[in-house]
Amino acid sequence: MEQPTFTAHVLDTTRGVPAENISVSVFKLSTSSGTLTQEQLATAITNSNGRVGQWNVPLKEVESGVYKFRFDTGPYYDAMSVETFYPYVELTVQIKKGQHYHIPLLLSPFGFTTYRGS
Repeated sequence: MEQPTFTAHVLDTTRGVPAENISVSVFKLSTSSGTLTQEQLATAITNSNGRVGQWNVPLKEVESGVYKFRFDTGPYYDAMSVETFYPYVELTVQIKKGQHYHIPLLLSPFGFTTYRGS
């Protein structure tokens, strides 16, 4: 089975658990005549393991370029009645065609970190 180009994973580092039910969107960014445009490619909701199990459209092969991942974290914290500094987290990354990219997000109400996973 071919792996999609993008996978994502969200962990709630404050609670020490996967972050379930976070909406994740992927956008292709481009600049034309000095104007930044973004095309939404796909969306997903993290599962009980905090992972994007499946995008709403296949993302098996994408072109090289700049992409943005948006994690809508506000509703996750709202559901727990927890105040957060980050209503969403956006990560912009450089992608090369033909490679797999795993985008983990380690999240707390007042901080986050990320890295290129495997």
